[in-house]
Amino acid sequence: ARSFLLTVLLLNLSLVCAQCDQLVDWAVWDDFTDSTSTGTIATDGGPVSVTMSANYEFNSTSSIYGYSNFNGFNGPLPPNTTTPRTTWSAGENGETTMCFSEPVANPVLLFSSLGASNQPVTLEFSHMYATVFAGNGMLYPDNQTIIGEEGYTILVFPGMHECVTIYSSTPEYYTNITWGLNPPLFDVLITGPGQDCA
Repeated sequence: ARSFLLTVLLLNLSLVCAQCDQLVDWAVWDDFTDSTSTGTIATDGGPVSVTMSANYEFNSTSSIYGYSNFNGFNGPLPPNTTTPRTTWSAGENGETTMCFSEPVANPVLLFSSLGASNQPVTLEFSHMYATVFAGNGMLYPDNQTIIGEEGYTILVFPGMHECVTIYSSTPEYYTNITWGLNPPLFDVLITGPGQDCA
């Protein structure tokens, strides 16, 4: 029973780690209206839309600030075009939610210019993340919190998700964010009789 559990755990870990070097399909954003925006992610299974909404107003920039800071990422970067620009400006009790048009596996989230020098911004997530790219200016105190001081990072949220919410408490000048989907390398099917773990 213990070897079965260890095998399942190792398979799950290798699936998350395997995502690091995979092709990421990134969102193309449009339709910005005050506190919402919609993006479309072209996948092999057809387009998936992602809607970003917040309890404050946000807009966009025509490109991703500090784009070259992601050059060490093992995979394609998002298009350096129109991207959501958030200020986390609700301050305390800020909420930014991203929902996909269908449940998706292992969504990927890019942050560019999170916080500023000597003005850190702390974000908490509704789901646990793993770091796919750890750029400059970032701290990762636990698997649901990040802190940026002019930070650059890419996170993956392992598992199936329909929505992910970001909780913010510190407004700032702006952060670019965008979502992608990272198709798994292969499907894992575990079959066989159930095991008693006692």
